[in-house]
This record gives sequence, C-alpha cells and structure tokens, in this order.
Amino acid sequence: MTKVFLLVYFVLVACLAAYLTCTLWLASPKEKPLDSTSISLGCSDKPGSPPQITHLDPENVAIGENYVNVAVYGCNLKGDPKVRFNGLERQSSSAGDNELIVPLQASDFAAPGNIAVSVETQGARDSAGKALPSNILNLRVKPTSDLKAIWVVWGCKKEITLELRLILLVLFTGALSASVSGLKSFVDYTGEKKFEPSWYSFYYAQPFIGSALGFIFYLVTRAGFLAGTNADVKSVNPFGFVAVAALVGMFSDAAFRKLNEIFDTLFQAKDTRSGKLSDLTITSAASLPPATHAQPYTFTFTAKSGTPAYRWTAVTNPPGGLTLSAQGVLSGTPAAAVPETAFTVQVADSTGVTATQECKLTIQ
Repeated sequence: MTKVFLLVYFVLVACLAAYLTCTLWLASPKEKPLDSTSISLGCSDKPGSPPQITHLDPENVAIGENYVNVAVYGCNLKGDPKVRFNGLERQSSSAGDNELIVPLQASDFAAPGNIAVSVETQGARDSAGKALPSNILNLRVKPTSDLKAIWVVWGCKKEITLELRLILLVLFTGALSASVSGLKSFVDYTGEKKFEPSWYSFYYAQPFIGSALGFIFYLVTRAGFLAGTNADVKSVNPFGFVAVAALVGMFSDAAFRKLNEIFDTLFQAKDTRSGKLSDLTITSAASLPPATHAQPYTFTFTAKSGTPAYRWTAVTNPPGGLTLSAQGVLSGTPAAAVPETAFTVQVADSTGVTATQECKLTIQ
C-alpha cells in the first residue's frame, strides 16, 4: 500500500508541476491596448480651438517592453498635427479624426522617467499667428523591474513581475523533472525487486531537492558564474533556464558535484601567512608506549591540520640512545632503564606554524 501511495504522490506532483509550468509559460507580459471605438474622449472638435489630449495608449511603458507605437487620443487633432515628445517633433500618422499614432524609438527607453507629450496643429493659432499647443500628458517610462505578466491559474488572474515568473518556472520545472526521475527510479527498483523501505524518505524529498537545486543554479547562472547571462530579465531566454532546471532536477547528484566544483573554483585559496592563527595539532598521545632497555624502539608522531609537509624536531633531548627524525620517527636502542622521563617535541608545517607537546616515556 505504501508503494502505491508513493506512486500516486509522484504522479500528482508531476501533474501539478506541469500544470503550473504551462500556465506560467503562457503568462503574457503585454497589456491589452485600448479599443479606440469604446474610448470616451470627454471633449468635442471645435474649429479654431487648440488641440486637446485625453488619453495615451499605453500610458506606461517599461524599458525592454515590446511596444512599437503609442496612440494619442483627443480632440481638434486635424490640420497637419505635429506630435512632440519633450518638445521635439516626432513622426506621426493619423488613424482617424481623434487618434494619432507615434512610433517609439530606442531613445525613448534610455532611462526611467516621464516623456512630455503634446500636439500642435495648423488650425489653431494665437493673434501672432503662432500655433497653439495642446495640454501635456506624460508617457511614463518604467524600469525593467516594473514589467508585469498576467498569470491565469485555476481561473484566477494574478499579476507578477517577469523576474518572479522566471523564478517560478525554474522551481516548478525542477520539481517536475525530479518527480519524473524519481518515478522512473522507483519503478525500476520495484520491478527488479531491489527496492528498500528505507528509501521512502529519499523519494518523497526528490521533488523538493530538484526544485531547490534548480533555484540555486538559476542564481548561479544569473550571476554569470556559468555560461549564461546576467542581463535584465527581458533579455533572458527563458528556454535556457527552464532547460537547465529540468536537467538539474533530473540529475541532482551531478548538479551537486557541479556546485561543489564552482565553490572550489571561486573560494579555494592557499593561505601562506607565516603569522596566521592555525589549528595545527600534534595528535599523538602524550604518554608514549614503554620501551625496553637494550631493545630496538620505534614510535611515529602524528599531526593534523596546518599546511603539510611537517618537520619534526626535539626541543629537549629524548632519553639516551633515542633520536627524533625530521619525519617524526622516534627510534633507537635505549641506553639504560629509567623511570618515566619527559621531553618535548615540536612540529612545524610548510608555512612556519608550529605546535609543541611534552611527551613521557618509561624505559623498563
């Protein structure tokens, strides 16, 4: 029964992740343009009156957005109208008596801010014969972070940023591929009768591991540590990130090893400072195994940490007949039987850091 529950668990998680991934993929970052036939202008054309702008469509654009035109709606727009952006005349075309179309340029998205939009016509002039300008409406240029997508999930519409959309795609795709990989592994081992009950926790955790690893790789790739891009979200190809998340979820063990490789490359360093603090430690016991008079004796000292190779020296001389080599080997033939005697040894690593220890030896 438990195996059936695990099978159902994988299928449900895979279906849920697939549904969420598909709905996110279809989330549209584009706003629906205004319907010119349903716009209430709130004004009327009057001969000789200055032009009046009532609407801009869109009123807001974001850097990197796919808008190519902005529509200017209003009254008294006939008579060779000239549209100005921040006082500079821009090419425009008429789409009716109350609508002008102005192509957007790359310079319009150079930086966040407001673009002052106005209109002048030949039909409205002051007493000096100068064209009367219209009122001014601002076209707002928003930063890339303000880009939004409409996510329709279970019949509900949610507005999310494009960056969040990309992150969620990575999370759900990682969970989906990890579920597929876990399901295949479960079926294979069950079919070969090699499945162990102790593996249940591993299988239940698989979708979460795949999702988490996908997110970590997303951060690493966006930072530029792997072959990828750290460009703004509008310039990022979501296919690449979703594909990486799928592979990471499916081959989580290889993903772990790759992250370890990245960490070693970025943060592994050799500290060669001679005065640095170190945990170089002599690991041999202070009380050495007893020796016997006139019998050969050998003992090898050991140490840990620091920076190998180690070099050993005797700070105070060992009992007569015994010598300490640079490799830490105490050897020789004791010259006389003595009760417990003490001497001090020292070890130094390749950077000059040292550690000492007082040793005690009895010669029987």
